[in-house]
Amino acid sequence: IMWNERLWVMRAWGSGKNKNSGIYSYICDKYNLTFLPYSYNNSFDETCKLAIKQLKDKEEDIKPCFDYILIDESQDFNESFFELCSLVTSENIYIAGDIFQKIFDENIDKAANADYLLNRCYRTDPRTLMFAHALGLGLYENPVTRWLKDKEWKYCGYITNEYEGKLKLEREPIRRFEDIDESKIDSIQLFEDTDNYSSKIIEIMTNIRNDHPTVKPDDIAIVFLDNRKDNYNLADKLIYDIKENFNWNSIKGYESKTVIHNRVFISNRNNIKGLEFPFVLCIVKNPISSIINRNSVYMMLTRSFITSYFLINKNNEELVESMKEAINDINENKSMTIRIPSKEERDKQNKKLFKIAEQYKHKSVYDIIEKILKDKYNNIDKNMKNRVKKTVPTIIGDNLDVDYIEETVDLVVDRIIRGQNENRYMGNRSK
Repeated sequence: IMWNERLWVMRAWGSGKNKNSGIYSYICDKYNLTFLPYSYNNSFDETCKLAIKQLKDKEEDIKPCFDYILIDESQDFNESFFELCSLVTSENIYIAGDIFQKIFDENIDKAANADYLLNRCYRTDPRTLMFAHALGLGLYENPVTRWLKDKEWKYCGYITNEYEGKLKLEREPIRRFEDIDESKIDSIQLFEDTDNYSSKIIEIMTNIRNDHPTVKPDDIAIVFLDNRKDNYNLADKLIYDIKENFNWNSIKGYESKTVIHNRVFISNRNNIKGLEFPFVLCIVKNPISSIINRNSVYMMLTRSFITSYFLINKNNEELVESMKEAINDINENKSMTIRIPSKEERDKQNKKLFKIAEQYKHKSVYDIIEKILKDKYNNIDKNMKNRVKKTVPTIIGDNLDVDYIEETVDLVVDRIIRGQNENRYMGNRSK
């Protein structure tokens, strides 16, 4: 393969110091455009729009630099990125994505315009996929989080049957393994009232080893939803406990950014995307408070191709009960039978979701931080706000996850306030 001559595998943005690190950086270098480095003042959407304008303003014809481009995870990009790619491609652009990783997108119906609709999943067990959809959309909750139209259910691979005010959703059975009777394996397991996460995880891993004697360390991923200090402390403890109990080594995915052979993969939600494992342990300690969190849990659960283990705190009482109902329904009937919400409930919830999505659409990190400070910390002084704006981007790097940014803002504000209180205390002590 003639890497970086005939074939490139690149990020979207890239670095100005290495033209081959991203499609955008390559295009800027090729056509002598102004390269805008990653900055919390710039959104990628605005960056692409500037490049498009500069290309179109050129007097000479644009000679394409690529024959074909394949864009994966397309749900993460705006139309401006697709347009930029189309301006420099001579043959075809292939755009692949998962609409369920952006379930607050108002227009799931756009899937109808796809050339190929891939509505069968061969990695994740259909029962796990149904459970992940149930959680992501809040199908067993009241009110539901999101409700799809009849044709949208079909786009997502469901067979529908409506009766007596209820909707039955089922998927075609898929034989994924020749040598495994999948009906005898619980593809999704729920654990609640977990006071000691480390011991529970060790217990689950022990059961995995007993049931699957050939399992290797890198067959298992442990993923936590919230980017909080207690979860990172848990990761440190797990590395010790796993070594102590199984003589296995582990790797922190949020540091290594990659899977390492023969090591258990321990990560936050931000570094699990695109990966897959036979067994995934999903840890959710705090309430799933936002639609982005629901998206993240959906993504975490569907990383497994044998079993996903869902560990949830007992404080999520209402959610736990609805998830128990979902698992029992799915395991017993291989389908979901759910109430059909009223039109008023559907419209209200969908309107609420799309309003949330619109608030953050096309915004830069700077804009998002500004909004969080305005909504949650409008009472703090200007000096503290400026410290937060300066500190948060250095922590989050190029992570544009809104929930992660908000959690980081909360953490920074808390540290600043605690620091001020400690200084006051020491000042009073000295007096």
